[in-house]
Amino acid sequence: MTEATENRDKIKKVMRKVILEADLGLPIEKETAVEAFDQCYGSRGAYKDWLKKTEPADPHAKAIWLALVSNANPYKIQVGSILMLGDDERKIFDSINTICERIPQMIGWIDKDRTALSAMGVW
Repeated sequence: MTEATENRDKIKKVMRKVILEADLGLPIEKETAVEAFDQCYGSRGAYKDWLKKTEPADPHAKAIWLALVSNANPYKIQVGSILMLGDDERKIFDSINTICERIPQMIGWIDKDRTALSAMGVW
């Protein structure tokens, strides 16, 4: 198991724990938020256990994915996607974004492209 894989697994566990235990003021059930969080990661292929390359279809998962990507690799998102979020999705985005802003160096490990660029010394 590589360092990147270990760090990525740790971050995912910590994020799940924070979503379940912290009072984030999410407009959805905590279990639903964890399910949406899991939808943000690939389940097979080249992006297995990495942050997905494209946003999920579920609006709650999309809000979480946007928060994660805006911190891990902001070059991948379109600002309009964030601007067009509904009220509930905006609250979810803000809550997850707050968590990500507290661990800026670690959050980069969840994005495959960011990890590759960091390994080359470009990021």
